[in-house]
Amino acid sequence: PLENYEKETILYAPIYLLTQEDKYVDFLKDCIRVTRHIGMNRNRGLGNVEMVFHHEETKSISVDCKMTEEAGDMVKISYMIELLSEITLPGCEEMMTMIPARSVIGAMSAVYLKEQEADEEFEDLFLNGKVRWSALTPVIQNRISTPVPNYVMKLKNAKGKIINTITEAGDNWKLLKPKTMEGCFMVTDENRGSYISAPEVNTRYHNSNHGIGLYTQDSIMAGMIYGGTVEAPAKEKDTILGLIKNCGFRFGRSKNVQYSSCCLYKDPVVETIKNEEIDTTPGEDVYLVLESDLALMPYGMSITDTDSVKALLADMFSLETVMDGLDNCSFHTIGGFQTMWQLQKPQLNVIKAGSVYHFRATNTSIPSHLMAGEYHQEGFGKIRVVTKHVLEKEMQYEECSIDQRDVTLDFAAKEKIEVLLLTMAGRDAMKRYAREFKLDKDKKDIPEGRLRVMLAESKDIEDLKKRIDSIKTSDVSSENESGRKGASLALIQKFYGENGVDLERLLPSDDKKLCKEILGNNEAKKILLSEWKVPLLQFLHAYHYGKQEVKR
Repeated sequence: PLENYEKETILYAPIYLLTQEDKYVDFLKDCIRVTRHIGMNRNRGLGNVEMVFHHEETKSISVDCKMTEEAGDMVKISYMIELLSEITLPGCEEMMTMIPARSVIGAMSAVYLKEQEADEEFEDLFLNGKVRWSALTPVIQNRISTPVPNYVMKLKNAKGKIINTITEAGDNWKLLKPKTMEGCFMVTDENRGSYISAPEVNTRYHNSNHGIGLYTQDSIMAGMIYGGTVEAPAKEKDTILGLIKNCGFRFGRSKNVQYSSCCLYKDPVVETIKNEEIDTTPGEDVYLVLESDLALMPYGMSITDTDSVKALLADMFSLETVMDGLDNCSFHTIGGFQTMWQLQKPQLNVIKAGSVYHFRATNTSIPSHLMAGEYHQEGFGKIRVVTKHVLEKEMQYEECSIDQRDVTLDFAAKEKIEVLLLTMAGRDAMKRYAREFKLDKDKKDIPEGRLRVMLAESKDIEDLKKRIDSIKTSDVSSENESGRKGASLALIQKFYGENGVDLERLLPSDDKKLCKEILGNNEAKKILLSEWKVPLLQFLHAYHYGKQEVKR
Protein backbone atom coordinates (compact mmCIF):
# COMPACT_ATOMS: atom_id res chain seq x y z
CA PRO A 1 0.00 0.00 0.00
CA LEU A 2 2.91 2.45 0.49
CA GLU A 3 4.00 2.01 -3.12
CA ASN A 4 0.55 2.30 -4.71
CA TYR A 5 -2.24 3.90 -2.74
CA GLU A 6 -4.84 2.81 -5.30
CA LYS A 7 -4.08 -0.85 -4.74
CA GLU A 8 -6.31 -2.55 -2.20
CA THR A 9 -4.66 -4.10 0.84
CA ILE A 10 -5.38 -7.82 1.23
CA LEU A 11 -4.96 -9.41 4.66
CA TYR A 12 -5.08 -13.11 5.49
CA ALA A 13 -5.46 -14.88 8.81
CA PRO A 14 -6.19 -18.51 9.69
CA ILE A 15 -9.19 -19.44 11.84
CA TYR A 16 -9.13 -22.77 13.68
CA LEU A 17 -12.61 -24.21 14.25
CA LEU A 18 -12.43 -27.18 16.59
CA THR A 19 -15.36 -28.95 14.94
CA GLN A 20 -16.54 -29.95 11.47
CA GLU A 21 -20.29 -29.72 12.13
CA ASP A 22 -22.02 -27.93 9.27
CA LYS A 23 -24.14 -25.66 11.48
CA TYR A 24 -21.06 -24.07 13.06
CA VAL A 25 -19.20 -23.72 9.76
CA ASP A 26 -22.27 -22.14 8.12
CA PHE A 27 -22.71 -19.77 11.06
CA LEU A 28 -19.08 -18.68 10.72
CA LYS A 29 -19.56 -18.10 6.98
CA ASP A 30 -22.62 -15.94 7.67
CA CYS A 31 -20.69 -13.83 10.19
CA ILE A 32 -17.92 -13.25 7.69
CA ARG A 33 -20.36 -12.49 4.85
CA VAL A 34 -22.21 -9.74 6.73
CA THR A 35 -19.04 -8.00 7.97
CA ARG A 36 -18.73 -4.85 5.88
CA HIS A 37 -17.04 -2.30 8.15
CA ILE A 38 -14.31 -2.54 10.79
CA GLY A 39 -12.28 -0.12 12.88
CA MET A 40 -12.96 3.50 13.82
CA ASN A 41 -14.78 6.31 11.93
CA ARG A 42 -16.94 3.84 10.03
CA ASN A 43 -19.70 6.45 9.55
CA ARG A 44 -17.18 8.71 7.83
CA GLY A 45 -16.28 6.29 5.10
CA LEU A 46 -13.39 4.48 6.76
CA GLY A 47 -12.99 0.77 7.38
CA ASN A 48 -14.85 -0.61 4.34
CA VAL A 49 -13.88 -4.25 3.85
CA GLU A 50 -14.94 -7.32 1.92
CA MET A 51 -14.39 -10.60 3.77
CA VAL A 52 -14.12 -13.93 1.96
CA PHE A 53 -14.09 -17.35 3.60
CA HIS A 54 -11.82 -20.10 2.20
CA HIS A 55 -12.59 -23.48 3.71
CA GLU A 56 -9.64 -25.83 4.17
CA GLU A 57 -10.07 -29.00 6.22
CA THR A 58 -7.24 -29.66 8.67
CA LYS A 59 -7.07 -33.10 10.20
CA SER A 60 -4.49 -32.32 12.88
CA ILE A 61 -2.32 -29.48 14.10
CA SER A 62 1.38 -30.28 13.97
CA VAL A 63 4.33 -28.44 15.46
CA ASP A 64 7.58 -28.34 13.50
CA CYS A 65 10.24 -30.39 15.30
CA LYS A 66 12.47 -31.54 12.44
CA MET A 67 16.13 -32.08 13.23
CA THR A 68 17.45 -32.21 9.66
CA GLU A 69 17.32 -29.85 6.71
CA GLU A 70 16.80 -30.68 3.06
CA ALA A 71 19.57 -28.24 2.14
CA GLY A 72 22.24 -30.66 3.34
CA ASP A 73 24.62 -30.64 6.27
CA MET A 74 24.03 -28.02 8.94
CA VAL A 75 26.80 -25.93 10.46
CA LYS A 76 26.93 -23.95 13.69
CA ILE A 77 28.72 -20.61 13.63
CA SER A 78 29.71 -19.31 17.07
CA TYR A 79 30.78 -15.70 17.51
CA MET A 80 31.49 -13.32 20.38
CA ILE A 81 31.13 -9.56 20.71
CA GLU A 82 32.50 -7.03 23.19
CA LEU A 83 30.19 -4.44 24.78
CA LEU A 84 32.02 -1.17 24.13
CA SER A 85 29.38 0.86 25.94
CA GLU A 86 26.38 0.24 28.13
CA ILE A 87 23.35 -1.41 26.53
CA THR A 88 19.77 -0.84 27.60
CA LEU A 89 17.26 -3.47 26.48
CA PRO A 90 13.51 -2.90 26.88
CA GLY A 91 11.28 -5.74 28.07
CA CYS A 92 7.52 -6.13 28.43
CA GLU A 93 7.68 -7.03 32.11
CA GLU A 94 11.30 -6.94 33.28
CA MET A 95 14.66 -5.81 32.05
CA MET A 96 16.40 -8.31 29.81
CA THR A 97 20.05 -9.14 30.35
CA MET A 98 20.51 -11.06 27.11
CA ILE A 99 20.30 -9.52 23.65
CA PRO A 100 17.30 -11.14 21.89
CA ALA A 101 17.66 -12.82 18.53
CA ARG A 102 15.17 -10.38 17.05
CA SER A 103 17.69 -7.59 17.60
CA VAL A 104 20.47 -9.71 16.06
CA ILE A 105 18.33 -10.46 13.00
CA GLY A 106 17.53 -6.76 12.62
CA ALA A 107 21.22 -5.80 12.70
CA MET A 108 22.25 -8.56 10.26
CA SER A 109 19.38 -7.95 7.84
CA ALA A 110 20.32 -4.25 7.70
CA VAL A 111 23.83 -5.23 6.58
CA TYR A 112 22.37 -7.54 3.91
CA LEU A 113 20.00 -4.89 2.53
CA LYS A 114 22.81 -2.35 2.20
CA GLU A 115 24.34 -4.50 -0.54
CA GLN A 116 21.25 -5.86 -2.30
CA GLU A 117 17.49 -6.05 -2.20
CA ALA A 118 15.51 -8.72 -0.37
CA ASP A 119 15.50 -11.91 -2.41
CA GLU A 120 15.01 -15.63 -1.88
CA GLU A 121 18.26 -15.92 0.05
CA PHE A 122 17.08 -13.10 2.33
CA GLU A 123 13.97 -15.12 3.17
CA ASP A 124 16.10 -18.20 3.89
CA LEU A 125 18.38 -16.23 6.18
CA PHE A 126 15.85 -14.27 8.21
CA LEU A 127 12.25 -15.30 7.63
CA ASN A 128 11.38 -18.92 6.97
CA GLY A 129 13.32 -20.67 9.75
CA LYS A 130 15.98 -22.41 7.67
CA VAL A 131 18.61 -20.38 9.54
CA ARG A 132 18.38 -20.20 13.34
CA TRP A 133 19.83 -17.15 15.06
CA SER A 134 20.30 -17.39 18.79
CA ALA A 135 20.13 -14.64 21.38
CA LEU A 136 23.42 -13.17 22.60
CA THR A 137 24.22 -14.33 26.14
CA PRO A 138 27.23 -13.73 28.43
CA VAL A 139 30.45 -15.64 27.80
CA ILE A 140 31.67 -17.51 30.90
CA GLN A 141 34.96 -19.39 31.00
CA ASN A 142 35.27 -18.77 27.23
CA ARG A 143 31.95 -20.58 26.63
CA ILE A 144 28.63 -19.18 25.45
CA SER A 145 26.18 -19.56 28.31
CA THR A 146 22.50 -20.46 28.58
CA PRO A 147 19.96 -19.37 31.23
CA VAL A 148 20.28 -21.30 34.49
CA PRO A 149 17.77 -24.20 34.62
CA ASN A 150 15.06 -23.90 37.24
CA TYR A 151 16.22 -27.05 39.02
CA VAL A 152 19.41 -25.19 40.05
CA MET A 153 18.61 -23.17 43.18
CA LYS A 154 20.43 -21.13 45.78
CA LEU A 155 19.65 -21.76 49.46
CA LYS A 156 19.17 -18.40 51.15
CA ASN A 157 19.56 -19.79 54.68
CA ALA A 158 22.59 -21.96 53.88
CA LYS A 159 25.13 -19.23 53.09
CA GLY A 160 24.17 -19.15 49.43
CA LYS A 161 24.83 -22.82 48.71
CA ILE A 162 23.79 -23.87 45.19
CA ILE A 163 22.11 -27.26 44.75
CA ASN A 164 20.46 -29.42 42.10
CA THR A 165 16.95 -30.00 43.44
CA ILE A 166 16.35 -33.06 41.25
CA THR A 167 19.34 -35.01 42.57
CA GLU A 168 19.49 -33.50 46.06
CA ALA A 169 18.95 -36.17 48.71
CA GLY A 170 16.13 -35.69 51.22
CA ASP A 171 13.77 -32.75 51.66
CA ASN A 172 15.67 -30.70 54.25
CA TRP A 173 16.76 -28.22 51.59
CA LYS A 174 13.13 -27.08 51.20
CA LEU A 175 13.32 -25.47 54.66
CA LEU A 176 16.34 -23.32 53.70
CA LYS A 177 14.43 -20.91 51.44
CA PRO A 178 15.50 -22.13 47.97
CA LYS A 179 15.41 -19.47 45.27
CA THR A 180 15.64 -19.96 41.51
CA MET A 181 18.56 -18.13 39.91
CA GLU A 182 16.50 -16.13 37.48
CA GLY A 183 18.54 -13.67 35.44
CA CYS A 184 21.71 -15.78 35.81
CA PHE A 185 23.54 -17.77 33.14
CA MET A 186 25.47 -21.03 33.31
CA VAL A 187 28.04 -23.06 31.39
CA THR A 188 29.19 -26.63 32.02
CA ASP A 189 32.70 -27.79 31.14
CA GLU A 190 33.96 -31.19 30.06
CA ASN A 191 34.49 -32.20 33.71
CA ARG A 192 30.81 -31.58 34.51
CA GLY A 193 31.64 -28.51 36.55
CA SER A 194 29.11 -25.69 36.20
CA TYR A 195 29.90 -21.97 36.42
CA ILE A 196 27.18 -19.42 37.09
CA SER A 197 27.22 -15.66 36.68
CA ALA A 198 24.86 -12.71 36.23
CA PRO A 199 25.49 -9.56 34.14
CA GLU A 200 26.15 -6.40 36.10
CA VAL A 201 23.37 -3.86 35.67
CA ASN A 202 23.71 -0.11 36.15
CA THR A 203 20.78 2.17 36.97
CA ARG A 204 20.93 5.74 35.72
CA TYR A 205 18.65 8.41 37.15
CA HIS A 206 17.62 11.06 34.63
CA ASN A 207 16.59 14.35 36.24
CA SER A 208 15.43 17.73 34.99
CA ASN A 209 17.47 20.93 35.38
CA HIS A 210 15.63 21.58 38.63
CA GLY A 211 16.52 18.21 40.12
CA ILE A 212 13.10 16.67 39.53
CA GLY A 213 13.30 12.95 38.75
CA LEU A 214 12.08 12.19 35.23
CA TYR A 215 12.81 8.45 34.82
CA THR A 216 15.35 5.73 35.52
CA GLN A 217 17.07 3.58 32.94
CA ASP A 218 18.72 0.21 33.57
CA SER A 219 21.57 -0.85 31.32
CA ILE A 220 24.06 -3.71 31.02
CA MET A 221 27.55 -2.57 31.97
CA ALA A 222 30.21 -2.15 29.29
CA GLY A 223 33.29 -4.35 28.98
CA MET A 224 31.60 -7.76 29.11
CA ILE A 225 31.82 -10.40 26.38
CA TYR A 226 28.60 -11.78 24.90
CA GLY A 227 28.22 -14.60 22.39
CA GLY A 228 25.71 -16.31 20.16
CA THR A 229 25.33 -18.98 17.50
CA VAL A 230 23.86 -19.34 14.03
CA GLU A 231 22.68 -22.75 12.82
CA ALA A 232 22.38 -22.80 9.05
CA PRO A 233 22.78 -24.98 5.94
CA ALA A 234 26.42 -25.27 4.92
CA LYS A 235 25.79 -23.37 1.68
CA GLU A 236 24.91 -20.21 3.67
CA LYS A 237 28.13 -20.27 5.71
CA ASP A 238 30.10 -17.71 3.71
CA THR A 239 27.19 -15.27 3.53
CA ILE A 240 26.60 -15.41 7.29
CA LEU A 241 30.31 -14.99 8.07
CA GLY A 242 30.37 -11.91 5.87
CA LEU A 243 27.34 -10.47 7.67
CA ILE A 244 28.92 -11.04 11.09
CA LYS A 245 32.24 -9.48 10.14
CA ASN A 246 30.66 -6.44 8.45
CA CYS A 247 27.95 -5.82 11.02
CA GLY A 248 28.12 -2.65 13.11
CA PHE A 249 26.66 -4.19 16.24
CA ARG A 250 24.28 -1.74 17.93
CA PHE A 251 21.45 -3.05 20.07
CA GLY A 252 18.76 -1.69 22.33
CA ARG A 253 17.63 1.86 22.98
CA SER A 254 19.42 5.18 22.43
CA LYS A 255 21.58 3.90 19.58
CA ASN A 256 22.48 7.44 18.52
CA VAL A 257 23.94 8.52 21.87
CA GLN A 258 25.95 6.90 24.62
CA TYR A 259 24.46 3.40 24.58
CA SER A 260 24.54 0.19 22.53
CA SER A 261 27.95 0.21 20.81
CA CYS A 262 29.59 -3.24 20.36
CA CYS A 263 32.24 -4.86 18.18
CA LEU A 264 33.28 -8.35 17.13
CA TYR A 265 35.58 -9.79 19.80
CA LYS A 266 37.27 -12.62 17.88
CA ASP A 267 36.90 -14.54 14.63
CA PRO A 268 33.77 -16.73 14.42
CA VAL A 269 34.14 -20.50 14.81
CA VAL A 270 32.43 -22.86 12.35
CA GLU A 271 31.65 -26.49 13.18
CA THR A 272 29.43 -29.18 11.70
CA ILE A 273 26.28 -30.00 13.64
CA LYS A 274 26.02 -33.64 14.63
CA ASN A 275 22.71 -34.98 15.87
CA GLU A 276 23.93 -36.77 18.96
CA GLU A 277 21.77 -39.41 20.65
CA ILE A 278 21.71 -40.35 24.31
CA ASP A 279 20.98 -43.89 25.43
CA THR A 280 17.84 -44.45 27.47
CA THR A 281 15.87 -47.36 28.80
CA PRO A 282 12.06 -47.46 28.68
CA GLY A 283 10.71 -46.02 31.92
CA GLU A 284 13.88 -44.01 32.70
CA ASP A 285 13.46 -40.45 33.97
CA VAL A 286 14.07 -37.88 31.25
CA TYR A 287 14.07 -34.10 31.70
CA LEU A 288 13.49 -31.56 28.95
CA VAL A 289 15.34 -28.33 29.82
CA LEU A 290 14.57 -25.20 27.77
CA GLU A 291 17.78 -23.49 26.66
CA SER A 292 15.71 -20.74 25.04
CA ASP A 293 12.14 -19.49 25.22
CA LEU A 294 9.51 -21.83 23.78
CA ALA A 295 6.43 -20.63 21.86
CA LEU A 296 3.80 -23.35 21.42
CA MET A 297 0.82 -22.22 19.35
CA PRO A 298 -1.53 -25.07 18.41
CA TYR A 299 -4.69 -23.76 16.75
CA GLY A 300 -3.05 -20.34 16.55
CA MET A 301 -3.19 -19.71 20.32
CA SER A 302 -0.18 -19.74 22.63
CA ILE A 303 -0.29 -22.21 25.52
CA THR A 304 1.80 -22.04 28.68
CA ASP A 305 -0.03 -24.19 31.25
CA THR A 306 1.99 -27.21 32.33
CA ASP A 307 -0.54 -29.93 31.50
CA SER A 308 -1.15 -28.75 27.93
CA VAL A 309 2.55 -28.18 27.26
CA LYS A 310 3.55 -31.60 28.57
CA ALA A 311 0.82 -33.34 26.59
CA LEU A 312 1.97 -31.66 23.40
CA LEU A 313 5.69 -32.36 24.01
CA ALA A 314 4.98 -36.00 24.94
CA ASP A 315 3.10 -36.51 21.69
CA MET A 316 5.80 -34.80 19.61
CA PHE A 317 8.77 -36.73 21.02
CA SER A 318 7.10 -40.05 22.02
CA LEU A 319 7.59 -39.62 25.75
CA GLU A 320 5.52 -40.71 28.74
CA THR A 321 4.01 -37.90 30.78
CA VAL A 322 4.79 -37.87 34.51
CA MET A 323 2.82 -35.75 36.97
CA ASP A 324 4.86 -35.87 40.17
CA GLY A 325 5.53 -32.21 40.90
CA LEU A 326 9.14 -32.16 39.60
CA ASP A 327 8.26 -29.79 36.77
CA ASN A 328 9.51 -26.28 37.33
CA CYS A 329 8.41 -23.85 34.67
CA SER A 330 7.54 -20.19 34.21
CA PHE A 331 6.42 -17.96 31.38
CA HIS A 332 6.64 -14.31 30.38
CA THR A 333 5.44 -11.96 27.67
CA ILE A 334 7.56 -10.97 24.70
CA GLY A 335 6.94 -8.18 22.24
CA GLY A 336 8.86 -5.88 19.97
CA PHE A 337 8.67 -2.90 17.66
CA GLN A 338 8.43 -2.92 13.87
CA THR A 339 10.65 0.00 12.84
CA MET A 340 9.61 0.04 9.19
CA TRP A 341 5.90 0.29 9.95
CA GLN A 342 6.33 2.17 13.25
CA LEU A 343 4.09 -0.35 15.02
CA GLN A 344 4.32 -2.51 18.10
CA LYS A 345 4.60 -6.23 17.43
CA PRO A 346 1.86 -8.39 18.99
CA GLN A 347 2.69 -9.48 22.52
CA LEU A 348 2.95 -13.21 23.01
CA ASN A 349 3.06 -15.43 26.07
CA VAL A 350 5.98 -17.88 25.88
CA ILE A 351 7.50 -20.43 28.24
CA LYS A 352 10.65 -18.97 29.72
CA ALA A 353 14.12 -20.39 29.13
CA GLY A 354 15.27 -22.53 32.06
CA SER A 355 11.93 -24.27 32.52
CA VAL A 356 12.12 -28.02 33.20
CA TYR A 357 9.61 -30.77 32.34
CA HIS A 358 9.75 -34.32 33.66
CA PHE A 359 8.98 -37.33 31.42
CA ARG A 360 9.83 -41.01 31.14
CA ALA A 361 11.49 -42.52 28.09
CA THR A 362 9.64 -45.00 25.86
CA ASN A 363 12.53 -45.81 23.47
CA THR A 364 16.17 -46.86 23.77
CA SER A 365 17.54 -43.52 22.54
CA ILE A 366 16.57 -39.89 22.13
CA PRO A 367 18.35 -36.88 20.54
CA SER A 368 20.35 -34.82 23.02
CA HIS A 369 18.87 -31.60 21.60
CA LEU A 370 15.40 -31.02 20.19
CA MET A 371 13.63 -28.17 18.43
CA ALA A 372 9.96 -27.43 19.00
CA GLY A 373 7.39 -24.71 18.65
CA GLU A 374 7.44 -21.53 16.59
CA TYR A 375 9.98 -18.82 15.65
CA HIS A 376 12.95 -21.11 15.10
CA GLN A 377 14.69 -18.36 13.14
CA GLU A 378 14.69 -16.29 16.35
CA GLY A 379 16.30 -19.03 18.41
CA PHE A 380 13.07 -20.14 20.09
CA GLY A 381 12.33 -23.74 21.00
CA LYS A 382 15.80 -25.17 21.71
CA ILE A 383 15.51 -28.00 24.23
CA ARG A 384 18.25 -29.96 25.97
CA VAL A 385 17.46 -33.56 26.93
CA VAL A 386 19.11 -34.96 30.06
CA THR A 387 18.65 -38.03 32.17
CA LYS A 388 18.87 -38.22 35.93
CA HIS A 389 22.12 -40.17 35.54
CA VAL A 390 23.67 -37.17 33.73
CA LEU A 391 22.36 -34.69 36.29
CA GLU A 392 23.93 -36.67 39.13
CA LYS A 393 27.33 -35.88 37.59
CA GLU A 394 26.56 -32.15 37.34
CA MET A 395 26.44 -31.24 41.02
CA GLN A 396 29.44 -28.91 41.30
CA TYR A 397 28.32 -25.30 40.99
CA GLU A 398 30.53 -22.25 41.31
CA GLU A 399 29.73 -18.56 40.99
CA CYS A 400 32.16 -16.55 38.88
CA SER A 401 32.32 -13.42 36.76
CA ILE A 402 31.54 -12.91 33.09
CA ASP A 403 34.50 -12.82 30.72
CA GLN A 404 36.02 -9.40 30.14
CA ARG A 405 38.31 -8.25 27.37
CA ASP A 406 41.95 -9.16 27.96
CA VAL A 407 44.02 -5.98 27.84
CA THR A 408 47.78 -6.26 27.41
CA LEU A 409 49.25 -2.85 28.07
CA ASP A 410 52.47 -1.83 26.38
CA PHE A 411 54.18 1.50 26.85
CA ALA A 412 52.20 3.22 24.08
CA ALA A 413 48.88 1.93 25.47
CA LYS A 414 49.72 3.23 28.95
CA GLU A 415 50.50 6.64 27.48
CA LYS A 416 47.17 6.70 25.67
CA ILE A 417 45.30 5.78 28.84
CA GLU A 418 47.16 8.45 30.79
CA VAL A 419 46.23 11.08 28.18
CA LEU A 420 42.62 9.88 28.23
CA LEU A 421 42.35 10.11 32.02
CA LEU A 422 43.99 13.54 32.14
CA THR A 423 41.72 14.96 29.43
CA MET A 424 38.61 13.55 31.13
CA ALA A 425 39.63 15.11 34.45
CA GLY A 426 40.57 18.34 32.66
CA ARG A 427 37.15 18.61 31.01
CA ASP A 428 35.44 18.16 34.36
CA ALA A 429 37.65 20.88 35.88
CA MET A 430 36.89 23.27 32.99
CA LYS A 431 33.15 22.70 33.43
CA ARG A 432 33.51 23.33 37.16
CA TYR A 433 35.31 26.61 36.37
CA ALA A 434 32.41 27.64 34.10
CA ARG A 435 29.83 26.83 36.79
CA GLU A 436 31.67 28.84 39.47
CA PHE A 437 32.60 31.84 37.28
CA LYS A 438 30.81 35.04 38.34
CA LEU A 439 30.42 38.40 36.56
CA ASP A 440 30.99 41.70 38.33
CA LYS A 441 27.70 43.05 39.65
CA ASP A 442 28.30 46.54 38.25
CA LYS A 443 28.82 45.24 34.70
CA LYS A 444 26.03 45.65 32.17
CA ASP A 445 24.27 42.56 30.79
CA ILE A 446 26.28 40.87 28.08
CA PRO A 447 24.74 39.86 24.70
CA GLU A 448 24.94 36.13 25.39
CA GLY A 449 23.02 35.12 22.25
CA ARG A 450 25.34 37.04 19.98
CA LEU A 451 28.41 35.74 21.80
CA ARG A 452 27.29 32.15 21.37
CA VAL A 453 27.00 32.65 17.60
CA MET A 454 30.41 34.31 17.45
CA LEU A 455 31.94 31.58 19.59
CA ALA A 456 30.65 28.84 17.30
CA GLU A 457 32.14 30.56 14.22
CA SER A 458 35.49 31.53 15.77
CA LYS A 459 38.66 29.66 14.86
CA ASP A 460 40.58 30.71 17.97
CA ILE A 461 40.49 33.19 20.84
CA GLU A 462 41.97 36.02 18.75
CA ASP A 463 39.35 35.48 16.07
CA LEU A 464 36.66 35.72 18.76
CA LYS A 465 38.07 39.03 20.00
CA LYS A 466 38.06 40.41 16.43
CA ARG A 467 34.43 39.44 16.01
CA ILE A 468 33.54 41.14 19.30
CA ASP A 469 35.45 44.25 18.21
CA SER A 470 33.29 44.41 15.09
CA ILE A 471 30.15 45.08 17.13
CA LYS A 472 28.72 48.37 15.86
CA THR A 473 29.03 51.43 18.13
CA SER A 474 26.23 53.52 16.66
CA ASP A 475 24.68 54.07 20.07
CA VAL A 476 26.48 55.79 22.92
CA SER A 477 26.13 52.86 25.28
CA SER A 478 28.21 50.60 23.00
CA GLU A 479 31.12 53.03 23.10
CA ASN A 480 31.31 52.88 26.89
CA GLU A 481 33.30 50.28 28.75
CA SER A 482 30.06 48.96 30.18
CA GLY A 483 28.43 48.75 26.74
CA ARG A 484 27.92 45.54 24.77
CA LYS A 485 31.35 45.58 23.13
CA GLY A 486 33.20 46.61 26.28
CA ALA A 487 31.31 44.13 28.48
CA SER A 488 31.98 41.29 26.04
CA LEU A 489 35.71 42.00 25.78
CA ALA A 490 35.96 42.33 29.55
CA LEU A 491 34.24 38.97 29.94
CA ILE A 492 36.67 37.25 27.54
CA GLN A 493 39.74 38.72 29.25
CA LYS A 494 38.51 37.82 32.72
CA PHE A 495 37.36 34.35 31.63
CA TYR A 496 40.44 33.26 29.64
CA GLY A 497 43.13 35.67 30.86
CA GLU A 498 44.89 38.67 29.34
CA ASN A 499 47.13 36.70 26.93
CA GLY A 500 45.07 34.16 24.99
CA VAL A 501 43.79 31.01 26.68
CA ASP A 502 45.35 30.55 30.10
CA LEU A 503 44.86 26.82 30.67
CA GLU A 504 46.00 27.07 34.27
CA ARG A 505 43.13 29.49 34.95
CA LEU A 506 40.62 27.03 33.45
CA LEU A 507 41.79 24.16 35.70
CA PRO A 508 40.92 25.17 39.27
CA SER A 509 42.01 22.83 42.06
CA ASP A 510 42.98 23.14 45.69
CA ASP A 511 46.47 21.67 45.39
CA LYS A 512 47.22 22.45 41.68
CA LYS A 513 48.28 18.82 41.15
CA LEU A 514 45.88 18.24 38.25
CA CYS A 515 46.98 21.45 36.51
CA LYS A 516 50.62 20.50 36.93
CA GLU A 517 50.05 16.99 35.49
CA ILE A 518 48.15 18.31 32.47
CA LEU A 519 50.64 21.09 31.72
CA GLY A 520 53.41 18.47 31.89
CA ASN A 521 51.67 16.23 29.32
CA ASN A 522 51.90 17.84 25.88
CA GLU A 523 49.21 15.62 24.29
CA ALA A 524 46.61 16.23 27.04
CA LYS A 525 47.44 19.94 27.04
CA LYS A 526 46.98 20.11 23.27
CA ILE A 527 43.60 18.37 23.41
CA LEU A 528 42.24 20.62 26.18
CA LEU A 529 43.45 23.79 24.46
CA SER A 530 41.59 22.68 21.33
CA GLU A 531 38.42 22.51 23.45
CA TRP A 532 38.71 26.09 24.75
CA LYS A 533 35.14 26.89 23.65
CA VAL A 534 33.51 24.31 25.95
CA PRO A 535 33.64 26.17 29.29
CA LEU A 536 32.57 29.54 27.84
CA LEU A 537 29.67 27.93 25.99
CA GLN A 538 28.52 26.31 29.25
CA PHE A 539 28.77 29.63 31.10
CA LEU A 540 26.76 31.48 28.43
CA HIS A 541 24.13 28.75 28.50
CA ALA A 542 23.74 28.99 32.30
CA TYR A 543 23.84 32.81 32.14
CA HIS A 544 20.99 32.90 29.61
CA TYR A 545 18.67 30.66 31.63
CA GLY A 546 19.63 32.50 34.81
CA LYS A 547 18.31 35.70 33.25
CA GLN A 548 15.08 33.95 32.28
CA GLU A 549 14.54 32.86 35.88
CA VAL A 550 15.02 36.44 37.10
CA LYS A 551 12.43 37.73 34.61
CA ARG A 552 9.87 35.21 35.84
